[in-house]
Amino acid sequence: MNEALGTEHYVQNGFNEGRAISFDGLDYVASYGDLIDAFKGAGGAMAIEDAGAAHYIQNGRAEERTVGFDGLQYVASHTDLIEAFRGGNGAEAYADAGALHYIQNGYAEERVVDQFNEASYAAANMDRPRRA
Repeated sequence: MNEALGTEHYVQNGFNEGRAISFDGLDYVASYGDLIDAFKGAGGAMAIEDAGAAHYIQNGRAEERTVGFDGLQYVASHTDLIEAFRGGNGAEAYADAGALHYIQNGYAEERVVDQFNEASYAAANMDRPRRA
């Protein structure tokens, strides 16, 4: 895990190869109970995100782990979280807040992760004007 070498590789090769430049360590940790147990006490969101990315680099990729958690979907599945996080700075902020909540509380509370159905919501609200 050498950040300078990673940056150099992206500049020299990764950009032209169309490689992704971000990895969501929070969603990765939230995807696995053992990682939640291991990293929930690591500190704030950035510390957990960094620990998740480090785990993936060192172990997760070889273990064929994937990111299966969606923080925004989790927030949308719980009205109390919608109320608690309302007024955030967009979808990414909601997603991060949702992943952090799940890691720190929701997993232990055995909350449902993906109750919200996007297609059903869209179909039920097609007559409503879109907000910019």
